[in-house]
Amino acid sequence: SRLAPLAYVLTILVSPRHPEVRADATPFLNSLPGYDELKAGAGHGKGHLMTLSTPTAMSGPDATTKKNITRLIVATSVGNALEWYDISVYAYFAVYLSKAFFPANDPTTSLLLTFGSFGLSFLIRPIGGVVLGAYADRHGRKASLMLSIVLMTFGTLVLALMPTYQTIGILAPIAVLLARLVQGFSAGGEFGSSTAFLVEHMPERRGFVASWQFASQG
Repeated sequence: SRLAPLAYVLTILVSPRHPEVRADATPFLNSLPGYDELKAGAGHGKGHLMTLSTPTAMSGPDATTKKNITRLIVATSVGNALEWYDISVYAYFAVYLSKAFFPANDPTTSLLLTFGSFGLSFLIRPIGGVVLGAYADRHGRKASLMLSIVLMTFGTLVLALMPTYQTIGILAPIAVLLARLVQGFSAGGEFGSSTAFLVEHMPERRGFVASWQFASQG
């Protein structure tokens, strides 16, 4: 009968969600000519029915993954912003720093030395990016980011606790220069490692996530 294949297909479609419908329809289906043979043939892989499958869910990050990506972006952006704050705030206090940590005989020379130490931190950034980038490849992005945070904290702490030039003499400007080198080294390594960290977690939108590194610099 031509109704047998149609009835069998309808049974397959309806029964998973409404088993009571199949139970009620079983006597009628069994009475159709050819229904038993069709069902037996499909069970042994000999039928001529098209295999029906439920559609799979669309691939892509679920809500949890999106939430984790958002946290990563926020965390790395905040860390990057703080690193660059520690780098740039030095310039805002240049006048005070020139009087505190450099020879005050000539205010102009002291101020130039202060800005020179500020620019020195930018010259060492590429070295920090290469060294900490290689470290990140061997030990992981998180380890490299943690190391950059420790270095930046150390450099900032040295500047905060540094005695003045009147107290320790020439050691004050030398320590300031070393602290600025450590800060610049840290900033260069943090930027590369955090950018790679974001891109690796969301490669399909690498341009978007990487842009937060520039946006968070202010």
